[in-house]
Amino acid sequence: RLLSLTSDSVHIGKAKVHYVRAGNGPEPVLLLPGALGSATSDFTPQLEGLSKEKFTLIGWDPPGYGSSRPPERDFTDFFARDAECAKSLMERLGFHRFSAVGWSDGGITGLVLAGRFPSTVKKLVIFGSNAYISKQDIEMIDKV
Repeated sequence: RLLSLTSDSVHIGKAKVHYVRAGNGPEPVLLLPGALGSATSDFTPQLEGLSKEKFTLIGWDPPGYGSSRPPERDFTDFFARDAECAKSLMERLGFHRFSAVGWSDGGITGLVLAGRFPSTVKKLVIFGSNAYISKQDIEMIDKV
C-alpha cells in the first residue's frame, strides 16, 4: 500500500543497510525500529500518514534485521554500532542534521545517537525504550 515509498540499500562498512524513503519535505526524520523489527513492520503508519510535504522519512532496517541481511545480527555492543551506522546512513543520503523517532531498541539506539552526536540530532522521540541498560538486560542480550 505504501505508494510513495522508495526502497534501496547501501553499504556502510561491511554491512548492507536497507532503507525506505517517503516524502521530500524539508525536515528529515530517521525511523529506528525495535528488536527484530524493520522500517515497514514498525513504522508503516508513520510512513503512510505523516506529511510528505513537511517530512522526508527514512526508515532503516538495522544491520542483521529485515532486508539488511546478510549478515545475521551481531548482538555485541549493537546499540553503539547501530547509532554509528544510522548516522553514516543519513550522511550518505545527504542529511547531516535530522530528527529521529525510535521504538523499543530503536529508541535506545536513538538515545545513544543523540548522546554521541548531539549536533547531528535535531529532535528525538522515543517510545517503549529503556533509559539505561541494567545488568539483567545485558545477561538477557547475551543469551540471544
